[in-house]
Amino acid sequence: MSKKPTPTELSLAALEKSGEALDQAKSANESARKASQAIAEHTKDCSYRWQQAHMELHELNLRCAELGKRWERVGWLLATCTVTALIAAFWRALL
Repeated sequence: MSKKPTPTELSLAALEKSGEALDQAKSANESARKASQAIAEHTKDCSYRWQQAHMELHELNLRCAELGKRWERVGWLLATCTVTALIAAFWRALL
């Protein structure tokens, strides 16, 4: 026949189990804290990279706008020269 544990033995066993649970909770807490720090560092790094990319895209947009203005001027110059040459050729053909 097996011996029945005494209330003191039951209390000691429960305390040991709660100590293990407390250690596991501390370990989980530490893991969560480390994960939180890693996430914060990753967020900081990504934020910095996104800021740089945004600045580069803004500069690229400004450069494209300037280049578009230049090509528009070149287009007007070519159109004006072509129309002037056609008028001159037509005028010369009439005289």
